[in-house]
Amino acid sequence: MATCQNIPSGGSQYRFKACSIPPGHLRRWMIAAEFDGEFAGSVVAKPQHGDREIEVSSISVKPEHRRNRLGTRLYERALVWGCTQPGVHAISSDTIRSAFAEAFWRKQQAKGRAKCVGTGGDEYPDPIDDLRAMVRDGEMTRAEFDRIVAPLPKPVRGRWPCERFVIECANRPSSLDGVRRRRKKSKR
Repeated sequence: MATCQNIPSGGSQYRFKACSIPPGHLRRWMIAAEFDGEFAGSVVAKPQHGDREIEVSSISVKPEHRRNRLGTRLYERALVWGCTQPGVHAISSDTIRSAFAEAFWRKQQAKGRAKCVGTGGDEYPDPIDDLRAMVRDGEMTRAEFDRIVAPLPKPVRGRWPCERFVIECANRPSSLDGVRRRRKKSKR
């Protein structure tokens, strides 16, 4: 039987819980999101570096829940949950990341929330390959594919510049969303 804990939703329309995987195993957890009682997405969390860090990896969001910031919410809930675990000082990315995960972590670094540790993370190409298959199978147009893929970072020979990214629990933000800038009032 799975050991699960509810995680505060942070005002999200989704419900979140952390469940041990496999059931009863206390070394790996899946942070899962539900919408109307149905599975919507998940991310895996596991202790690393002498249990001082929780590594988040293998993020997955069902297609009908993409573009709703669920991926960001899953990382956020993993951060909240992970930083409450005894002895944990930081949350880190995996060393093998998709272009989507790389883009997310680079944004967190640009906002001063995450830092780059080490050099040379590996690319996980499957999500881009899945999109290419959708174009090939007629499920997506080439223009849609290009719109999705164009802003993503590109690896160099299958490698990312950073081995992994780290967010310290002591400095964790309340949200991993973008920061909206205030419009300047025009002088008249």
